[in-house]
Amino acid sequence: MYNLNDVTVWAEEEMREADKPRAADLKRLMARLQRERAHFRNPATLPVGPERAVGEARRRRLDKKARSLGYLPLSEELAAEVGKEIVKQHSGLDLGSSF
Repeated sequence: MYNLNDVTVWAEEEMREADKPRAADLKRLMARLQRERAHFRNPATLPVGPERAVGEARRRRLDKKARSLGYLPLSEELAAEVGKEIVKQHSGLDLGSSF
């Protein structure tokens, strides 16, 4: 799982350039992240059992929503860039860069 702070920082940066509908979606995501942080413990710190399973499911739903809005954890973003570079080197194609 990702760090909730990483998603929050990403959402705040995205809001600066977002149109109104996207900004509203990002605000709702940030509110859910804030509620998660304020009211629930990190599922990884809970003993194995039903409470942990529920917490992990909650985090997966947050992850799904964040990804639907364009969030990628840094490790996946870097892996995508490395993959693009490898393909570019071996094919001679320019695939663009997100950095």
